[in-house]
Amino acid sequence: PKPPVRPFTFLAVFKWEHRKGWDLLLDAYWSLFEPSDEVLLKLVTWVPSWESGGKDVKRRIEQYANVPSKRRDALWEYG
Repeated sequence: PKPPVRPFTFLAVFKWEHRKGWDLLLDAYWSLFEPSDEVLLKLVTWVPSWESGGKDVKRRIEQYANVPSKRRDALWEYG
């Protein structure tokens, strides 16, 4: 029997600041991979106290992903 297929995991660890390029990371990931690809983008991140807006990173990603020009269906995880 074949072993179960696990997705290849990309790990990104950073403060959630615009200068860290989170938008470029998400755009690149969403443009390169399809939902059927065996890949996962795992984000370990936090919003520093001096950043404006909400502190909920998952919500920020979902809001960014809902911009009509973005493909957001590739698998990602926040934790």
